[in-house]
Amino acid sequence: MAYNSVKNYSLIAVTMILLCLVTGYFLVNTYYPNLQQANDAKLRSEQTNADLKQALASEKTFLKTFESQQKNVELANLILPTGSTDMANFVNNLSNLAQASGVSLANFAVNDSQNSDKTPAVNAIQAQDLGFSASGTYLSLKNFLTSLENTSRLMDISKIVLASQDKTNTNNPNLQYQVKLHTYFQQ
Repeated sequence: MAYNSVKNYSLIAVTMILLCLVTGYFLVNTYYPNLQQANDAKLRSEQTNADLKQALASEKTFLKTFESQQKNVELANLILPTGSTDMANFVNNLSNLAQASGVSLANFAVNDSQNSDKTPAVNAIQAQDLGFSASGTYLSLKNFLTSLENTSRLMDISKIVLASQDKTNTNNPNLQYQVKLHTYFQQ
């Protein structure tokens, strides 16, 4: 009898070992590949997440830089307006500079220097000619021209013609002058 119970225990132990081996084999062949695929998918997701976080950080940096450059855009639009000549603001600023310098402006004439036969290229820089008469002392003329040089708007003074305002009155220090200049804008 003791022999049968040792034999039974041995048979049960062998059966349990075989059952464990079959279960292990089933688990290894069924769940382990799925576990490997899940781990690979997790690693890919983590890498994608890290890439997206880096892209988001890069985008935030770009947006901060873009927003900080907004002042430069406004300054560039003052220097070289885009889309139109912005002549109203230019003449207003010119008038303010003249008034601050003690110069009287008159007879504004604006002429398009672009050829009407040709359509300007996109983003082409176009010139706008402007002429006016002014009067004031030599010192006020000098201050006005210095102000024009220091203004942010891009312009060239092409011609200045000076004349005495009143040749019979030598006590009058005022001069009459004609100014021709070019200002620019981006089409």
